[in-house]
Amino acid sequence: MKKLFLLALVLAAGVTLSGCLFSKKTEPAATPASEATTPAEESFSGTIGELLARGKSVKCISASEDAGVKTAGEFYIDGSTGRTKSVTKITETAKPAQIMNSVMTKEAVYTWVEGQQEGFLYPITKTEPEPTASEPTAADQNLPAPEKEETKYDFNCEAWNVEENIFALPGDVTFVDQAAKLKELIKNIPR
Repeated sequence: MKKLFLLALVLAAGVTLSGCLFSKKTEPAATPASEATTPAEESFSGTIGELLARGKSVKCISASEDAGVKTAGEFYIDGSTGRTKSVTKITETAKPAQIMNSVMTKEAVYTWVEGQQEGFLYPITKTEPEPTASEPTAADQNLPAPEKEETKYDFNCEAWNVEENIFALPGDVTFVDQAAKLKELIKNIPR
């Protein structure tokens, strides 16, 4: 039961953090008044999928605050491979800040909290072909109309020359395959 609770907690944290990173209340990083915006900087409004589909290598910076929780994040996209990395600093009132990292490749998503020795690995597998725009899925048919469309966000980005070290996984963190753990938990549920 403790393992199931931990898994649920991790999945909930991942969803919450991804929502915080791409909050609609995204604010650009503070820029001194003496600095002018360079041509390489841009704002982009659209879905996460649209941002990735642009095929551009960019670095986006965001900040938000909600109910006393401050979130500051950096998001890196390698336009040629689709790899992404996010680094999110979460600060709650009267608590030490936590830094959450996530690297996504075509094969897996890796997440870890700085200072912890165990991280999480979520393999990416495709078991069914993706539906085309003209083929609604069963899930789409069950959603209320407003939720069928992806949410659009405001991104504050700048062109970025890809640095391979950004996508390097830490050597001192052991990544645990969460899909394998979930299969094991389901296998052990009494029927």
